[in-house]
Amino acid sequence: MAFNDSAPVFVEGNPIGVSNRHTCKMRNKRMWKSLRAHILSRREKDKQAEADAEILRKKKYAEDLKIQENRLSLAQINGRLSELRDKRDELEEEKRELLNQKQTIINTVLTVPEPKWYIYTIKCIFL
Repeated sequence: MAFNDSAPVFVEGNPIGVSNRHTCKMRNKRMWKSLRAHILSRREKDKQAEADAEILRKKKYAEDLKIQENRLSLAQINGRLSELRDKRDELEEEKRELLNQKQTIINTVLTVPEPKWYIYTIKCIFL
C-alpha cells in the first residue's frame, strides 16, 4: 500500500481539514528536505573519506618502496662487508706467512756459525 500525501483529508464538520492537509504537506516537505540534506552530507563525508583513504594508500606505497630500497641497501652493505672480511682473512694469512718466513730467516741466521776471522777480531779488540 503506497502512501499518497496529496490525497485530501476531510474531517466531517470541521473546516480545519484543509489546514491539517497543509500541515501534513509542510511536515513531509521538511522531512524530505532533511533527508536530502542528510544524504548529501553523507555523500560529502564519503567523498572525503575516500580522498583520505587514497592519501593513506599513497603514503603506505611510498613507505613500502622506501623499506624495499633499504632492504636492497642492507643487502649491498652485507655483501660489501663479506668481501671486506674475506680480504681481511687473506691479508691475515699473508701476514702469518711473512712472519713465518721472517722467523725462519732469523733462525737460519742464528744457526750459522760465525766465521773465524770474526772471532779473532773480537778477541783482539777485547784483549
